[in-house]
Amino acid sequence: MDEKKVMPFVTVSSRGIRNGLAKTENDGADFGPDTPDTSSSGISEAIRNAKSGNVVLLDGEFHVREQIIVNEGINIVGSQKSIIINDLEDQFLPVLRFRPYSSSSFLIVNANGKSGVMIGEPGNNSIKIDYIKVYNTGNVYEGEGKENIAITVTGYNTIINFADIYKGNIGLKIVGGSDVRITDLQVVDSST
Repeated sequence: MDEKKVMPFVTVSSRGIRNGLAKTENDGADFGPDTPDTSSSGISEAIRNAKSGNVVLLDGEFHVREQIIVNEGINIVGSQKSIIINDLEDQFLPVLRFRPYSSSSFLIVNANGKSGVMIGEPGNNSIKIDYIKVYNTGNVYEGEGKENIAITVTGYNTIINFADIYKGNIGLKIVGGSDVRITDLQVVDSST
């Protein structure tokens, strides 16, 4: 019987043959810029293939051209040297969207003059974010739904231990939310 080996995590590298930063495919990681047909630097593909568990972002800049959906059971783990950069065409669409029962241990997002992260959906979420930093959010406001937002929280039952927001139109927006606990919040050069 051929049993598939289940790993407790998958790795994503920002370096690969395609972007000229490595001599081996995805610099030896499970996913990365050499992942076929990726527009998320391999992050979306890692989430789909992980099923549940940790998706570890190795050091580097991850240029993302499609919204990343963090599904149930997935924990995104970054470091101080792993940065997701919003290269989406739609400046109002968050580059990352956390669905119910997902989480993140450590995450840094460069909104790149656009929007950053959406956490949750209407209803129960059971989402926990240990540390999130979103910076360089855009300053555009053209009315409801047409605004640059660093972090949007919606629904209920969400825990964010530390949120660090720097620069942008709207730093933190809570929409239809309740039972949202943010232990430590730092917002600089943007409104809440």
